[in-house]
Amino acid sequence: MAPQLKRYVNAQYILKEVQRLKIVRGHVTESYLENLEMVRLVVPKLRIRYPDTVTRRLWLDANPDIGAMTVDVEPDGLRLDAAFDLENALFRHQNQRVYGRRSHPLDDLDTRFDEFVHRPLERTFVPWSEFHVEVSNETYETLYDNRYIKTPYSSWQVLQISEMAEMGVHILVNLDDEKKLESALRAGQEGHEMPLGPIRVPFTPIHLLRDFATHEAALDAVVWFSEESDEALSQ
Repeated sequence: MAPQLKRYVNAQYILKEVQRLKIVRGHVTESYLENLEMVRLVVPKLRIRYPDTVTRRLWLDANPDIGAMTVDVEPDGLRLDAAFDLENALFRHQNQRVYGRRSHPLDDLDTRFDEFVHRPLERTFVPWSEFHVEVSNETYETLYDNRYIKTPYSSWQVLQISEMAEMGVHILVNLDDEKKLESALRAGQEGHEMPLGPIRVPFTPIHLLRDFATHEAALDAVVWFSEESDEALSQ
């Protein structure tokens, strides 16, 4: 059974669908999505990223028994209050059976949250490894965490990934040849070049990439209508 369409889904949802639909052969990890974002083929709709000091305070609140932090944390104030309010709003929306039906906090963003939410397409790419924030403390001398980084996609971007999977230059090489396999694995390193072979350059993904950009608003509207319809029928 296909999952319901949703306007905000996480990376694990996307990866699960990529594997279920066999868009990419073999096991895929978040590095695949990171690479798609890096080359601007499939970019998340939004990203929630708190300043490091705020992230540490959120982490400390969720782990009160670890003792004092050994790195700077956000003091009490309006910025910290806004971060807690955003986290609570997201949690309550994800648990509407308990808290009641409510609009998604990312649909009509409170201006207090502007510092924490941005569109990755409008910013320079940041390697996902940089999202790990140091949360070292008295219990754990050196510790990093990335649980408070959130990267929402839309369900329709699974379709986008399926079309972008063919983007690029395809070289036909017999990798059963150990020397060619080694060259392919080390391509780009000093003294190693990609082995030669027949080249295929598919042009259809180029046109589709432009079409997705043109019709993004319409795709968002279709997903929103489907999600709201499903929620109304489930009441």
